[in-house]
Amino acid sequence: MGDPVRATTRAIFKKFHVHHGDNLPFEGWWPSTRETLFELWGELGYKVGAEIGVRMGTNSAAILARVPGVKLYCIDPWNAYLRVTDSVQDRYYERCVRKLAGKNVELIKKTSMDAVGDFEDGSLDFVYIDGRHNFSNVLEDIICYYPKLKRGSICSGHDFYSFFDSGVINAVDAYCMGNNISKFYVTREKAPSWFFVRE
Repeated sequence: MGDPVRATTRAIFKKFHVHHGDNLPFEGWWPSTRETLFELWGELGYKVGAEIGVRMGTNSAAILARVPGVKLYCIDPWNAYLRVTDSVQDRYYERCVRKLAGKNVELIKKTSMDAVGDFEDGSLDFVYIDGRHNFSNVLEDIICYYPKLKRGSICSGHDFYSFFDSGVINAVDAYCMGNNISKFYVTREKAPSWFFVRE
């Protein structure tokens, strides 16, 4: 068997039409969305993953539709924050339960930090981070879930752009720079997803 990091990197370059010498973060030369990323996971044969920040399960359903046979852990406390009340979160949770009924999912009603201990190191094929979007929360999620990934699997998340109280760009940049991750990627869409390979 070859090196899984190189194999995944080759698959990313092919799927997203990335060229050597492109500027970071790599966007590729082809229109892409987060669904393109999920299709890649399916093509790589991924079988177990976690999504942080689930809300009504819309993105969860998109992952399940594109990654055949995957077991998806859906992590969200579904509790009040900022201007979102507990009653609104209860409605989101009920919609999520209905949307994902009969699917191979496990809804974990915890914060990402309370849930991280539920996973062994090296047990996940992917993580998709879309919870709280401030710098400290995004960076904490990356730091704590990166070890849960298998070598050559994919750490990813949503909303790599600037908006109010967003620290996504800075958190991803800081993690990659601090850990000598020389290649990371974003999709070419209005609200890009970011991702990089677990080395």
